Amino acid sequence: MAKILIVDDDPASRLLYVSLLSPFGHKVVEARDGEEGLITAQSFSPTLVISDILMPTMNGYEFVSRLRQLPAFENVPVIFQSASFLNHETHTLGRACGVSEFISKPCEPQEVLGTVNRILGLKPQPPSLKTTFDENNDPVPMLIDAFYEKGRQLDSLSVRLGALLELGLNLARSSDPQRLLEHAVNAARKIIGANYAGAGTLTNGDARMRFFVTCGIAELAAATLNQPELSGTFREIALEGRAIRNFSHDAEAQLVTLPAGHPNVRGFLGVPVQTSSHRYGFIYVADKLSDAAFSQEDVRFLTTIAAKLAVAYESALRHLEIQERTATLEFEVAQRKQAEERFRLLVETAPTGILICDAQGRITEANAQLQKMFGYGRQELVGQAIEILVPEQHRGSHEGRRSAYTKSPQTRPMGVGMELRGRRKDGTTFPLEISLGPLLTSEGTWISSTIVDISERKKLEQQLQVSQRLEAVGQLAAGIAHDFNNILTAITGNAKLALETIAPHEPAHSSLMEIEKASLRATQLVRQILTFGRQEAPKRQVIKLAPVVEEALKLLRTGLGAGIEIRSHFVPELPDVFADSTQIHQIMMNLATNAAVAMAKKSAGLLEINAESVTVDDSLARTSPELHEGHYVRLSVRDNGDGMDKATMTRIFEPFYTTKPKGEGTGLGLSVVHGIMKTHGGAITVYSELGKGTVFQLYLPAAEQAVKEARPQPAVADWQGHGEHILYIDDEKPLVFLMTRILTRLGYKVTGCNEPEKAIKLFAEAPDGFDAVVTDLSMPGMSGIDIARQLLQIRPGIPILVASGCIRPADNEEVRRLGLPDLILKPDTVEQMGEILHRVLDKSKQIQAPEQGSPPAKVRGRSAFSSKA
Repeated sequence: MAKILIVDDDPASRLLYVSLLSPFGHKVVEARDGEEGLITAQSFSPTLVISDILMPTMNGYEFVSRLRQLPAFENVPVIFQSASFLNHETHTLGRACGVSEFISKPCEPQEVLGTVNRILGLKPQPPSLKTTFDENNDPVPMLIDAFYEKGRQLDSLSVRLGALLELGLNLARSSDPQRLLEHAVNAARKIIGANYAGAGTLTNGDARMRFFVTCGIAELAAATLNQPELSGTFREIALEGRAIRNFSHDAEAQLVTLPAGHPNVRGFLGVPVQTSSHRYGFIYVADKLSDAAFSQEDVRFLTTIAAKLAVAYESALRHLEIQERTATLEFEVAQRKQAEERFRLLVETAPTGILICDAQGRITEANAQLQKMFGYGRQELVGQAIEILVPEQHRGSHEGRRSAYTKSPQTRPMGVGMELRGRRKDGTTFPLEISLGPLLTSEGTWISSTIVDISERKKLEQQLQVSQRLEAVGQLAAGIAHDFNNILTAITGNAKLALETIAPHEPAHSSLMEIEKASLRATQLVRQILTFGRQEAPKRQVIKLAPVVEEALKLLRTGLGAGIEIRSHFVPELPDVFADSTQIHQIMMNLATNAAVAMAKKSAGLLEINAESVTVDDSLARTSPELHEGHYVRLSVRDNGDGMDKATMTRIFEPFYTTKPKGEGTGLGLSVVHGIMKTHGGAITVYSELGKGTVFQLYLPAAEQAVKEARPQPAVADWQGHGEHILYIDDEKPLVFLMTRILTRLGYKVTGCNEPEKAIKLFAEAPDGFDAVVTDLSMPGMSGIDIARQLLQIRPGIPILVASGCIRPADNEEVRRLGLPDLILKPDTVEQMGEILHRVLDKSKQIQAPEQGSPPAKVRGRSAFSSKA
């Protein structure tokens, strides 16, 4: 008969072949893997080899390849066996190493015997038993005994194989590591037949076990074994990879070290749970049911269970890792989706237009702001060439610049390069700024653009330029007003002095009176210029509106043109208003000027001005958000000009909005009127129809108190000096000459000086010789404030008056910090100058009298002049 070598890592498979082939007289030897098979083959010299394909340490292909390299094994027949679902892989490996015979798992015994007999060249025959017996004895009982024994062994083997099969199914179905251990422990206890079984796995870097399960141990004892420390016998098996089999004939002797709380055992079998690359833990059985030592067959069964458990446990860990990684990825995907949604919302709600186009210039994305900016919907833009948003005259050059940018992309911030314009859907163009940035995609370099409509900014820039020009004009006007005031002071003062020396009946007297009137009118004009140049703060007070409007109309009659008739009507006993008369003048000037332009094409224009008292109720208040219930004076300005449409009426109060041709208007007139009415707590409404004219209605709140009657002014004699010595300083010689005469006539001793340095020197030589100082503010080389500062250092408390033809708030703040009265605006009348000087000197005397207990002489204290004169 033949010598047959079975190489298979599955003990059940090996046992099956031994049981099947041995009865036919074949000598069958087992090998658990390829390495053991090579060693056994050299010592056993088999005539036939049956090898499994899938084995843990060395697969069948590698085993046969190395077997062929051994002497005398080049032509030994080999049968490959493998699962039926691996037929393709089996045949492929067989052809590669010269194997052409195959057996599929599972396989009928007759098929196995037929294949073996065919290869060995044997005829089918009944099984024979190699049992020595006396030919005189009857062999039938012996055969029956042998088959009975073999059947018993096969029944036992069938139970074990069934348990192994069930274990395999359970391990395949479960991915929970602890459940895998429970399945393996239950199967080991059942297959081997032990009282106790257990298994544990390791935690990386920790002396405690990750999982530990037992079977057969009482519940209370098992509870104390929950995740014990890895020590003793368990540590040897798990960390050193050793299989331990012990049996003690003395029940009291303990040959293994188990955790506290584990029942005492006589027999112990433990093997590592490991793969070729990793040790995961251990599995063990203890105290065989037959109270015998564990056999080598038990070792093979437990090793098989441990191997299957290791593979399943490794798969479970990988499954857990995959689940954790999947959860992480799902979280990251969710986070990314949230980020993408936030980014999308950010893009969609961005206050600037965002546009993305591909390398060919086709639009791929446009946010809501860009759609609104250009007047297109998203579907109208996506897929179109970017040039759809470029004015036609620039499209050709834009394509070239876009191509050049794509070849050499780089980030370009806002405001770099030439001024650009965009084209809306309706064909209109507008100025814009663009920042560019490259987007590297799998489809090439795309271009991201951030676009800002700068129409409003351009408008503001133009408004700023106009405002700056107006400010420059204001500064110029203020400068002119200052010089003009000096001239007016000389004219007014000398005219008054001349009037005092000429009798009323003389012809020159009336001429001098007219000169004085014209000078006073010029003074009012200068003050209006100062207000326009913002060099004089508005002065609101309770006034009667009718006289102020009438005065403005007098100035307007000569300037509006001969073809325009002005009619005015004011209700008797019109309530007073709290207003700035100069700004009321400005309102009338602006409205009348606009009306004149609107009536320019009329042969007979009519401008009607009416003023009446009204009570605003709730219904009337709703006509304007700035109008509230209460008592008002309503000033109406009506013209019969061209009128306005509704679109124009909605914008007329916008700064710099004008319907006049370019260069003929600033667009500030009505916005100034609107601003003045707001500062007065009033409101302005407008009604107009094309071809019928326009009416503006201005509501000024009625004053709570009437205009106080003017008190009679003291006579000039009440302001006479008493020989006080005054130092007068001004760089204009005519003014020094004039004021010296005026103050001398008022009873003062005057020293005039037109050189600041000389004046300071005179004062320093005799500081107690002067009672007061009057100085001009603006002089070359040294201002009046500088002079006052030096004089106060020489003699603290000396009364000082500073006069100027142009008063700025900053200058007033400066003199107040020095403890001086506010600036005096030139030109003042003789009475005004005398009044101020008299009041200042009188106040210093009243303060000094309590301190000295006697009539005051010279004032020494600065604090006496800290309030306004």
